[in-house]
Amino acid sequence: MTEYMESSESNELYVRLAELVVVARLSNRQCADSLNVSMRTIQRWRNDPAYKAIEHDMRARVFNEIVDNAASRMHRMIDVLTDIAENGKSDIARVRAAEVLGRWVGLDSPRQVQQQQSDDRLKVVELLLEQRRSISTSSPIVMPPPAPGGLLPPGYRTTVVADHPGDDDR
Repeated sequence: MTEYMESSESNELYVRLAELVVVARLSNRQCADSLNVSMRTIQRWRNDPAYKAIEHDMRARVFNEIVDNAASRMHRMIDVLTDIAENGKSDIARVRAAEVLGRWVGLDSPRQVQQQQSDDRLKVVELLLEQRRSISTSSPIVMPPPAPGGLLPPGYRTTVVADHPGDDDR
């Protein structure tokens, strides 16, 4: 019976020590002062496998509480940002909220998306130019004239375009 009492009492002390170490983050000296024991006793307890198991369990519980708390706060932050993105009073607030939400879910910001679209368009133009270069000069490219109000200046001839500079017979 006394052995069980001693084990039970030591477990209570181990739990108190684990709370001081894990939750309060006290040093060994501060724990010894708080529990009214010597530093040697604290060191001996902390090397005991029974204490190590209790401290490990306490660290796991504290970690899980922190994760749960962070997850619930994150859900609330997402709700607030979603509300701002949908109902914000200013365009800037709505865009900024949408950018933050986008980053959190792995999407790019509108500026990055716009840059990517520009890069994609540039790649298409480069591919078209490469294809144009690969066509031999014996088969000139015939292009239709621009539509009214098109991008080319008036009077610009577009019927036949040579592949190489200087081969132009205009």
